[in-house]
Amino acid sequence: MPLSRRRAARPVLLVLAPLLAAATLLGPTAAEAASHTGADAASDVVVSTGAKPGKVDADHRNGDVLSATVVHGPKAVTLSLGFAKLVRTGAWQRHFFRLVTDEGVRRELVVDAAPGRWSGRATLTGLDQHLEACDVRPTITYAADSTARVRVVLPRVCLSGPSWVRVSAGTVTASGSSVHADDARTQGKLYDAPVFGPKVARG
Repeated sequence: MPLSRRRAARPVLLVLAPLLAAATLLGPTAAEAASHTGADAASDVVVSTGAKPGKVDADHRNGDVLSATVVHGPKAVTLSLGFAKLVRTGAWQRHFFRLVTDEGVRRELVVDAAPGRWSGRATLTGLDQHLEACDVRPTITYAADSTARVRVVLPRVCLSGPSWVRVSAGTVTASGSSVHADDARTQGKLYDAPVFGPKVARG
């Protein structure tokens, strides 16, 4: 390249270099992020008793979901729920995660906990409720404050190795004749109209 052209190109390279470096640091766009955390409103647990319509019980904190996190790694999808409070009490507790992938795979992951098995037991099923042969082990951190958490690591092979996943989640607790439910998204209805989060691409 002639000397005059090299001198002309040098300012362009000086401008492009920091832009390219910034793009490298920023990594994937939000839609392609390897993780996503969605916040849920506090004090929005719905209580149902018998056949009566459910209503918000703003004073009920146990099982009140505050956040839902999806981390999509190269080998596993890690799902977690954060709570205002989650303690070992009541007849049973059930934590739901519904997943859909770019391949159209749909799964429901449920973590059940109850007296005698508060460590939790996870089951993975398809839409037909057929049990999937997949080794899924939950970790439940009980606490009377916002350090309470439910975490599950789901191998990607159980989902057929997707490019992205979308997740809806929530928690139901039962005590006596009352059932308390909280969808992890403010506008979601755990049973009838679950709201799925954004696509979380493999990191």
